[in-house]
Amino acid sequence: MVIPDAEPPVPPMAESQEPRVQAAPEVEAPPGGDEQPAGEPLALTGTSAATLPRCCRTCRDFRPAETGDRGWCNNRYAFEHPQMVQADDLACESTIGTWWVPADDWWLQRADIAHHARPTPIVDEYLHQLLQQRAEARRREAR
Repeated sequence: MVIPDAEPPVPPMAESQEPRVQAAPEVEAPPGGDEQPAGEPLALTGTSAATLPRCCRTCRDFRPAETGDRGWCNNRYAFEHPQMVQADDLACESTIGTWWVPADDWWLQRADIAHHARPTPIVDEYLHQLLQQRAEARRREAR
């Protein structure tokens, strides 16, 4: 049996190398209302998805059956195959949590899509030029 040699002790840091304690950083005021700091995901709180009942019928992966009181859970992380579940149950709940996510209808009601109908002249011009280039390339190949 071979016993490895012990590692040499770590020398203490010189006083000039030790990290210095600086004054406490200023704490920013929490954002107001629904405003979130940049880079952080939106929390499901207040008048958001947290107010939705967490059950299969409000989940994006739930597909209702004919009667509506039952349906199929199509979440590939919760079950290997689609599973018949009760609409008012939370079938994906386990000791590590749930796979429940609000149905897309909930998000779409709050999405601002007003700008989707605005004209896009730059993209339109780019697509026009791209189509012309492709047509010219096809003509050259046909010769």
